[in-house]
Amino acid sequence: MLKNRVLTLSLISGLALLVAVPVVHGNIIDTTHGAGTGSFEIGGFPSPPSGGFLRRTSGSFSNWNVGGSGIDWLKESRFGADDGEYSVDLQASAPGSVFLDIPTAVGEVYELSFASARPSGFGATSGRVTAGDLSQDFAPAIGGSLAAPNWVQHTFDFTASTSTTTITFAALTASQGSFGPMLDDVVVVVKQVPAPAPALLLGGGLLALVWLRSRRA
Repeated sequence: MLKNRVLTLSLISGLALLVAVPVVHGNIIDTTHGAGTGSFEIGGFPSPPSGGFLRRTSGSFSNWNVGGSGIDWLKESRFGADDGEYSVDLQASAPGSVFLDIPTAVGEVYELSFASARPSGFGATSGRVTAGDLSQDFAPAIGGSLAAPNWVQHTFDFTASTSTTTITFAALTASQGSFGPMLDDVVVVVKQVPAPAPALLLGGGLLALVWLRSRRA
């Protein structure tokens, strides 16, 4: 009887490992730097200057760092956002970039999503996102107006190689009218991997075997 109980506990423990689901995390950018960081809402400007944007050529804004030749921090209602009131144009007078660090676990897979846009009348443009082992170019869909651009969602996975990962978005080439890719709604979450069906079947079979053995004991 004792032997059967030990076997039962061992198999149940093994099954728990097989079917365990990772803990669901919220947006790591927001939980690390403050709610609204991923959509550039932190420390916004209530009364934008003429033009409806603030230019940043160095330093930081909304908990993001500025690189390259700078960016324009855009606000509704002149520049329509995908989430909240603010978004970013990745080109000031020349291509720029934004970046920040998030805590990551080495070997963990993460899902990175964001929205990009390009109003009609400004021609094609492109950007690049880097994070962990990811370096991916993206091209915003052209359409809509400045006040209501056609935002498109992009989703990519990356694997962390260090305990801190830098998320970077950069404009690739100078584009028409000092207006590069528009960026908003940046989200990073732990990639959820569902338990494989064979593992579930194996676990169920093992529990059934234990039950039958206990009935016969």
